[in-house]
Amino acid sequence: LASVHGGCRADALSPFEHNLEVWRQLWRVVERSDVVCIVADVRNPLLHVPAALYEHCAARPSLRLVIVLSKVDLVSREALERWREALSRRFPRARLATFSSKGREVGGSLGGGVASRRKALGAPLSAAGRRTVREYVEGVAEACGVVLPPPDGEAEGAGRRAAG
Repeated sequence: LASVHGGCRADALSPFEHNLEVWRQLWRVVERSDVVCIVADVRNPLLHVPAALYEHCAARPSLRLVIVLSKVDLVSREALERWREALSRRFPRARLATFSSKGREVGGSLGGGVASRRKALGAPLSAAGRRTVREYVEGVAEACGVVLPPPDGEAEGAGRRAAG
């Protein structure tokens, strides 16, 4: 804990980063992990990426560190690119991936206000939306070093084509 406090400004640490028991549990998990995935809201990802956790993970060369920028449908493509550049400079050992659970492209939820976004949450995803979410998931999996099986239906179709 002293090294965490010594390496970071006290006001840059979250309340959880001041708790020794939280750090003990986190260190145990990280020691047993091959991948650490931090999910950060793209509107201000620095609030969600603890610098001390990054430093601890970056010190382990065999550990894959992934920062997933979520809610990318709520920002413009330009804002996303600026955050990607800034995060790549600040966290060079981390791989970056993007995600939106709504099945919308980057910037796809801009405008319309909170009420329209809440209404859209209740609606089922269209086929195009499901494909978009799958693409986001594949990007996160790739950043984590995981290969996903084909979506339902594609594997069966591929089997039929191979057999036929």
